Amino acid sequence: MSEYESVHRYDQRALAKAAGVTRFVVKHYIVSGLLPNADGAGPHRAYTDRHLHILLAIAKLRSQGIRHKALAARMGAATMDEVRALAGVQPEPVPVVAPPPQPALPPPLAKRSPASLRHAVHTVIAAAADALDVSPKRARPAIAAAIAAMRDAEVTLDEAAAVLAVDAQP
Repeated sequence: MSEYESVHRYDQRALAKAAGVTRFVVKHYIVSGLLPNADGAGPHRAYTDRHLHILLAIAKLRSQGIRHKALAARMGAATMDEVRALAGVQPEPVPVVAPPPQPALPPPLAKRSPASLRHAVHTVIAAAADALDVSPKRARPAIAAAIAAMRDAEVTLDEAAAVLAVDAQP
């Protein structure tokens, strides 16, 4: 059976009540392998909607006269969508997520000559190297890697500057 997110969390007593069975039945199904163990351990141990749906599906199959071995075979091969259908639970809707809007491209910068652009980049690298007390040759790969990482994370220079300004405040 495939895993899926659960909205509700139950202790064993609440799970048994929601499924219309006793706690003994819940324990029996766990021991016999029809029901997975609770998620977590100790005080964080909880049953989820997945457990409830399995119990409801088992009850439905048992009401149709299906017993342990056939029940185990049927439940072991069932997908969670099949378990939900047996349990009479509506399938969870798949949310339709629109792609995030693409940011508007900034207007083209005034054309710079390659020499002017190169000079500006080297000036920035030299200033960063001086602040770090390293040579520009040693600072260049780290700065290039940081710029590439920001680009990959889709962080603009303005956003990075704003974060750095806030971080620099006492």
